[in-house]
Amino acid sequence: MTAEEIANDENRNWDERVRATAEVEYKKLAAKGEAPKRKREPLGLVDRAYIARFYDYDGATNLGALFGKKRQNIMQLVTFMKASGEYEMYKNLTDEEYEKIVLTTERSERNAL
Repeated sequence: MTAEEIANDENRNWDERVRATAEVEYKKLAAKGEAPKRKREPLGLVDRAYIARFYDYDGATNLGALFGKKRQNIMQLVTFMKASGEYEMYKNLTDEEYEKIVLTTERSERNAL
C-alpha cells in the first residue's frame, strides 16, 4: 500500500495517516525541487536521543525529513549507534531522563551565547 493510499484510508489510525501525509507532501515538494535543504551540521546529543527513541515508530524517512538529513544518513547513524551501544541506552531512557537531557542541553547552549 502506498503512502498516498494510507493517508486517505480512514480505517487507519491517526498517526499512520499523518506520517503518510507528511511523506506524500515531502515527495511532492521534492518532485518540484522545493524540498527542504539538507543540513550539513552533525546531530547533537538531543537529536541522537530523539532518533533512538522514535526510530522504530517514525522510521528513517520521517526522521530524515525532520532533521534535514537523507534517509540513508539516518540509517547509518542508527547502525553506528547500535554498534556502540548508544542506541539501546537512549532508547531505554524514561521521559524524565530525556527531558533532563533536553533541558540541560538548552541551558548550556544559552550560556554559551
